[in-house]
Amino acid sequence: EALNSGGSVPKDIDYDINYYLGVCYYKMGRYDDSIARYDAIIDLRPKERDAYMQRGIARIAVGKINEAKEDFDTAISYSKKDNGIYIDIFNAFREAGLTQDGEVYLQQALDSNDSSMSKFDKGRIYFYLEDYTNARNFLEEARNEGEKGEDVILLLGQSYENLGDKNYAISLYDTYLATTPSAALYNQCAKCYIELKDYSDAVTYINNGLSQEDKSYDQQLRFNQIVCYEMMGDFETARSLMATYIKDYPDDEVAARENKFLITR
Repeated sequence: EALNSGGSVPKDIDYDINYYLGVCYYKMGRYDDSIARYDAIIDLRPKERDAYMQRGIARIAVGKINEAKEDFDTAISYSKKDNGIYIDIFNAFREAGLTQDGEVYLQQALDSNDSSMSKFDKGRIYFYLEDYTNARNFLEEARNEGEKGEDVILLLGQSYENLGDKNYAISLYDTYLATTPSAALYNQCAKCYIELKDYSDAVTYINNGLSQEDKSYDQQLRFNQIVCYEMMGDFETARSLMATYIKDYPDDEVAARENKFLITR
C-alpha cells in the first residue's frame, strides 16, 4: 500500500521500501521477487549502483550468472574510486561456490593500475587471490603508512599465518589487543594456538573473545572452545558446552557429528 500511495512522483521512501523488500525477499529465498524489487528501483534510478549490486547477487542465486556479471559490470561503471566493490563482487561469487568467477574481478582491479588504489586495497585483493607474499608486503606498507586498524591487522596476521609464521601473527594480534579488545582478533589468536596445539592459551583467548560486545564470532569461539577441552581430555566440560551449543546452533552438522563422538567418551 505504501508504494501505491506515493503518487506519480517517486519519493525516497519508495526507494527505501523497495530496497527493504528486496533484502527481505532474498533472505526468504524468493529470489525472483527480490530481483523484481531491484528492477523497479533501476527503472526509476538507472544509475543506482547498489541496486545493480543487489540484483546481481540475487541473479547468482537463480543461476543467471551472465546477467549477474552484467549487473556487476554496470555497478563498477557507476563506482568512483571504490576498489572495495571488486571485493564485494568476489565475495558474492565465493559464497555461491563460484570463486574463480570472483577472482576475475579481483584481477581486473589489479590490472586497472588505478593510481588511487591504496596499499590496503592492494593487500587485501592479493590476500583473496591467495598471493600471501604480495598481500603481506602491501599490508605492511599500509601499516607503516599509518593504517593500523583491525582490518589491516587481521589480514596481515592471516597472511603471515598462511606463510607459516603463526607466532609472528600472534604477536601482531597481541600488540593490537593490548589497547583495543576485538572479538575477531581473539578468535584468530585462538585458532593459531589450536593449530600450535596450545589449547590452554587458546581457551584464554576464546573466553576473552566471548566477553566482547561483538557477538558475531560467538559461534566459532564456542565451537573451538569445545574442541580445546576435548583435546585437553576434559570430556565432561566439552560435553556440557556442546549440549548448550547444539541448542543454540541446531543446524550445525559438524557439531552434531562431533557430539556423537563426545557421547561415547
